[in-house]
Amino acid sequence: MELHGVGEYTARSVLIHVSEAGVAAVDVNVRRLVSRFLGVDSDAKAIKSIADTLSPSDRSSDFQHAMLDFAAVVCTAQSPKCESCPIEERCQAEI
Repeated sequence: MELHGVGEYTARSVLIHVSEAGVAAVDVNVRRLVSRFLGVDSDAKAIKSIADTLSPSDRSSDFQHAMLDFAAVVCTAQSPKCESCPIEERCQAEI
């Protein structure tokens, strides 16, 4: 974070990929996914903490990529594919 031009997202992403730190790099896609699935306001400051809690301490890189891919393919911003979503039963979204 002390390097010029490195923000929180980039720093967290590096931690995930280098040390498998049990944290999440929260971008708009991860924010949307966590928000919808847990029924939490997408602007909530707690989203980062929630995403960190969900992220496993091992394979956090895989988990991060899975969240990004899932948000890009299934839980999209404009046309989410709720009817084919494998976690739809537990999702709190009201779409």
